[in-house]
Amino acid sequence: MDTLEFIKKLVVIACFDSGDEIDISGQVMRRIRSAKTIKVAPLAFFAGVSAAAACLALFFTIQSWIYMSNPIMEFFMPLQETLLW
Repeated sequence: MDTLEFIKKLVVIACFDSGDEIDISGQVMRRIRSAKTIKVAPLAFFAGVSAAAACLALFFTIQSWIYMSNPIMEFFMPLQETLLW
C-alpha cells in the first residue's frame, strides 16, 4: 500500500502546485508566419484527373452492368437461335 499512499501524496501536492506561466504566443505566431506555404495547384490537378477517371470508370461499369447477361445463359444462346423441331 506504500505505492498507493505515495500516489495520493503526489495528487495532493499537484493540486496545490501552481504551474509556471510562460507567454509563448509570440514564438508560436513567428513560427506560423515563417512556415512555408504548400502549393495546392498540383494537388488540385491530380484530384481533377482522378475524379474524371473515376467518372469514366463508373460510366463504363454501369454500361457493362446494364448489358451484362447471365454467363450460364450464354451457353444456351446458340440453341435459342436454332430450330429444334
